[in-house]
Amino acid sequence: MQRKIGVQLQGWLMIVFLLAVSLNNNRVLMHALATTNDESIKNILVGEHFKQTLKKMGQYRNRFGAPVDVEVQDELAFVASDPGTLLIFNISDPTSSQLLSTFSEERTVSQEDRAINDFVPWIEISGNIAVLADYDKGLLFINVSNPTMPILLGKFQGKIERFTVQGNFAYVIDRGTAHSAGGNVFRIINFSDPTRPFLTGEINRTQSGGYYSEPVFSKGYLFTSPDANLVTIDVSDPSNPVEVASVDIGGGNELAKVGDNYLLVGSDRIGESSLLKVVNITDPLAPELLTTFETSAKDIDCIVATSSTAFFSDTYRHRIYIINITDIEHPTEISHFNNSLGINFNIYALALGEPLNEVLYCADYTSGFYTLDVSNVRQLALLDYFDTNGKAWRLAIDGDYAYLVSKPAGFFFSHSRLEIINIANTSHPELVATYKYPHNGIMDVAVADGYAYLSIAKIGLQILDVHNPTNIVLVGNYTYQSQIGNFHNLWFDTKLKFCYLTHDNYGLFIINCRKPTNPTLNSHIQIAEPGFQLTNLFVEGEIAYLTSIGYDGIMLIVDTSIPANPVALSWVYFSAGLTDIFVQGKFAYVTTWFDTLYVLDITDKRNPVKTAQFNNNWGWTEALCVKGPYAYIAQIYGGLRVIDITNPHDPVTIAAVIDDYRGFCNDVLYHDGLIFIADGWNGLEIYQLVTPNNVAKILYSTAFLLPTSGFVLVLILIERKSHIKKRDLKGT
Repeated sequence: MQRKIGVQLQGWLMIVFLLAVSLNNNRVLMHALATTNDESIKNILVGEHFKQTLKKMGQYRNRFGAPVDVEVQDELAFVASDPGTLLIFNISDPTSSQLLSTFSEERTVSQEDRAINDFVPWIEISGNIAVLADYDKGLLFINVSNPTMPILLGKFQGKIERFTVQGNFAYVIDRGTAHSAGGNVFRIINFSDPTRPFLTGEINRTQSGGYYSEPVFSKGYLFTSPDANLVTIDVSDPSNPVEVASVDIGGGNELAKVGDNYLLVGSDRIGESSLLKVVNITDPLAPELLTTFETSAKDIDCIVATSSTAFFSDTYRHRIYIINITDIEHPTEISHFNNSLGINFNIYALALGEPLNEVLYCADYTSGFYTLDVSNVRQLALLDYFDTNGKAWRLAIDGDYAYLVSKPAGFFFSHSRLEIINIANTSHPELVATYKYPHNGIMDVAVADGYAYLSIAKIGLQILDVHNPTNIVLVGNYTYQSQIGNFHNLWFDTKLKFCYLTHDNYGLFIINCRKPTNPTLNSHIQIAEPGFQLTNLFVEGEIAYLTSIGYDGIMLIVDTSIPANPVALSWVYFSAGLTDIFVQGKFAYVTTWFDTLYVLDITDKRNPVKTAQFNNNWGWTEALCVKGPYAYIAQIYGGLRVIDITNPHDPVTIAAVIDDYRGFCNDVLYHDGLIFIADGWNGLEIYQLVTPNNVAKILYSTAFLLPTSGFVLVLILIERKSHIKKRDLKGT
C-alpha cells in the first residue's frame, strides 16, 4: 500500500488495449480523464474535465419558456415554446386551461454548438403525432396519444424555418446549406413511421434564388410565397414536387386559408402600414390576386380566419386586429384588441377553438398563453391567461430568502417581476411571494434590513418593504426621467444607507435611502469620457469601481469620500465591454463580453496593473462573485464556472456545470457555502463545490509513435478508491 498526496489507492484494475497502424513519427502523447460515479451530479458539458465538481443541491424553476406557436385539436392545445419545449393544455374549459405536461428534448452543449438557437417556429398535429420544429435541431416526432406523457419517437435533421403537415407528410421550408444566390429549400418528409422519418423529394432554391415563406396545404396542392410571387406546388408525387403555377402578388410573409378557395396573405412594408391580400385559388393552377387591403397594422405576424372573420396579430402595435371578410373582395376592419392586463401583447401565433370558432388561443412570446372570447368580434374578452414566467435574470440573497428577478424573452425593458423564494430548505426552494412590474424592466435587486431596492430601467429606484416576505409593500421611489438610455445595476451601502444606481448615459446616481419612504438624491456623477456606458460597479468604503459596457471597455476608479466632489483616480482600458466587477483584497476581477476574466492588482489605486487575462472561449460572461480562493462566474452559454485564483497570474478553471441547454446563466452569488445562479429558463439553481471522494475511474491513454512504421496506442483503465480531504468551501 502506498500513500501519495492524501490519496489512498486500493484494488488496482488494469486493462491494456494495443492497436497498431502505420505512421512515421516518433512522439509520446499523454491524456487523462477523471470521472465520478455519483449519479446525483448532472452536468452535460462535453469535452471539458476538471479537478472538482459542482453538485446540484436544489432548484426553483416555475417557468415554461416563450410561447411561439399554438395548435388546437379537440379539447387539447399544443404550445411550442422557446427554447425547444412543448406544452400540452386541457382546454375543455376555456376559462381555466390546465397544463397537462411538458416535453423538452435533452441535448448536450459544447463550445462548437454553444450559441444554440432553440427557437421553435412551429407545432403541427397529425392524429396522435405532434411534430415540433426545433429550428437547427430539425423536426421532432412526438407521440401524444397520452397527453400527460408525450414520448419522442423520432427525429429528422434540418434547419427548419416553416412547415405544415398533411396526413403522413411534413412539408418543410428548410434553410439549406448553400446561399450563393440567396434562397432556401422546400422538402417533403414522410413520417408514416415516425420513428424513421425520411426525405422523399425537394425543390432547392439555394442556387436559383427565392425564399419560400409559410406553406399552406389546400386541394392537394401546397401554396407558398417565395419573394414577390405566390406559387402552387404539385405534391401528388412526394418524390418529385414541382412548381406548377405562379402569380405576382407583390410579396407576402404570412398565409392563411379561408375555406378551400381563398388565401389571405399578410405583407409588411418598411415605414408603412401592412397589407392584407386576397388570392383566389379555386383553380390551383391559375391563382388570382383579387384585392389588396391596407390595414392599420405595422407588422402582421399570424393570420387565422373563419368564413366571415379574419384575426391577425401585430407585435409592433401589440394588438390583435379583427377584419370582416364576409365580402371576400372587400375586407373591412371591425376593431382591434389590446391586452386588458396592462401588458403589451407580443403574439406570434393564433388558433381558433373547435367547433364554433368562438374562442381564440394566443401564443404570446413575452408573457404566456392567452384564451380570448371572440363571439362578439367588436368586443373581444379575456377568458384565461397562463403565465409562462420569464428568464431568471438577477439575484439577491438575504437570510433564508432569495430574491429572483425575471425578464421576458427578447424584450429587456418590457414587464418583469421579482420572486421571493424561501431557501431555508435548499433541496426544496419554495415561492412565497411575487411582485409584478408590468410596464418596465427590473434590472437589478439588492436587499438589506427588510427592504428590497430595485433598479427600474426607465424610471430609477423603487423600494419595497419585505420585512414580511409574504406581503410585499411598495414604500418609496426615486424617479429620474431620462431621455435616452436605461438604469442598470445597483449597489447598496449597508453602513451609509446609500444606493448607488448606474445609468448607461447619465452616469452614477448616489441616493440617500435612510428614509426608505422618501429616498433623495445625494449626488450625481456624470462621466464625460466618450463611449463610457456605465452599467456596473463595486463599492469598497470610499472607493467606487465603475465599469463601461461600451465597445471599448473601461474601468474607472473614483474616490467618493466627498460625494459632491468625486475624484477620478485612474482609468483602465480593455478591448471589449465590461460586464461585471468584483474586488477582494488588493485585486479587482473584471469580466467582458468576450474574455472570461481579467485580474488587476489595485494596490496602487492610481496605477492598477493587469496581472492575468483568462479566456475559456465560451463567450459572454454576464456576472461574477469572488470568495476566498475562487471566482464564480456566470456565462450565458458556458454555464456556472469556478476559477481558482490562488495564483493571480495564472487563474485556472477547476469546475463547471451546465445542467441542460435551457439554462442561460445570468447571475451568480456565493452564500453560506453554496453557489446560487439565476439560470434563464431553469430559474434559481443551487450548487455546492465538491471534490469527488468516492470510487473514481482514471483513464490514461498513451500513444507511442515508433520511428519506423509502427503506432501503438495503450489505454489503461485504473479503478481506485479516493480519500481526498475536501477544501473549505467558505473561503476566507
